[in-house]
Amino acid sequence: MTHLLGAGDVAAVNRIIPSHDWEIPVWLVLAACAGVIEELAFRGLLQRQIAYLSGRTWIGVVAQAAIFGAAHLYQGPVLAAQITVLGLLFGAAAAVRGSLVPGMFAHVLEDALSGLVNLG
Repeated sequence: MTHLLGAGDVAAVNRIIPSHDWEIPVWLVLAACAGVIEELAFRGLLQRQIAYLSGRTWIGVVAQAAIFGAAHLYQGPVLAAQITVLGLLFGAAAAVRGSLVPGMFAHVLEDALSGLVNLG
């Protein structure tokens, strides 16, 4: 996605990624909490409720992804668009698998690695 859309404005993200070794464990806890809680909130609650109310699973997947991306607009429009695509992928996985666990693992891993690979 970065190749297609560009890197975007990473200034907001750079302010929160670890800059010292002692911050790495804190970052990993933050990534774990964010990954699990966002999957529970967006895919576990929001996606299922929208799908139930609309009678269409795909509407739940698309709607939660759009809201998920909008919730990340503080990172700029390009990164929010990339996050929307991730929301679609995590939502589709939850719908197909009938479980949030694979998405939780993937989300935690993505969040953790995004901070660790940007260590300067």
